[in-house]
Order: sequence, then C-alpha cells, then structure tokens
Amino acid sequence: MSCLFLIDLALIGTSVSKMDIDYFSGRRNISHIDCGTQIFFFLALGMSDLLNLSYENPTIYEMVLLVTSIILLLILLVLILTSSHMLIFFTILHMKSHKERGKTLATYSSHLSVEYILHMLRPLIYILKNAEVVVTLSKLLYK
Repeated sequence: MSCLFLIDLALIGTSVSKMDIDYFSGRRNISHIDCGTQIFFFLALGMSDLLNLSYENPTIYEMVLLVTSIILLLILLVLILTSSHMLIFFTILHMKSHKERGKTLATYSSHLSVEYILHMLRPLIYILKNAEVVVTLSKLLYK
C-alpha cells in the first residue's frame, strides 16, 4: 500500500506541477510525449498494485499480472525495434543521391535479414542441442 501511495504521489507531483506550468505560461494542451510518458509509467509501475488491491483470489491476480506484463513487454519490444529501424529507413530514403540510396538500402536490407533470421533461429538451435528435446521430437515425428 505504501508503494501505491508513493506512485500516486509521484504521478500527482509531476502532473500537477506540469499542468500549473502550462496553465500559467498560456499553453492549454498536453503534448503527446508527456501523455505517453504518464501512461507508460502508470501502466508499468501502478498496474501491479492496483491489480493486487482489486482481486481477492491470488491466482486470478497472478494470471492477470502475467498477461499484462507480457503485453506491456511485447508493446515495448515492438516500439524499440520498429522505432530504431524506421529512423534508419527514413534516413536512407532522404538521401540525395539515388546511387548511394540504392547501395545503402541493399546493405541495410541484407543486414536486417541476417539479424532477424539469426535471432529467430537461435532458440531453435539451443533447443536442438538438448538431447532430451531431440529424443522427444523424434518420437513425435516418427509416430
């Protein structure tokens, strides 16, 4: 409960002070970055405490917490991966020379394909190194 209080205090402290600054400076709107930051910290820090307070059965609480944590991690992973690659891609598209753009795009696309194929195959490689998994997989395939 004290953790929830500290989170609420921090959220109120930052939101109200930002709102006061914007009000007295004449700006009457909130930027998308500020709104996204507040939503991110609310979901990342406050969700587990709110879920703990709302459910009496700990198994339901743990399941909901697991699902929300996985969804939040997936959203963050997608944002991290796509934002960096999109920035690189738009930088390539804004190049002046058509020849340089073509060479850079070819190099970047081969880099991306190697990177993604390697990362997708790595778990499969590690799984196939395990002898028990190979035996079980061969039993399933040959039945």
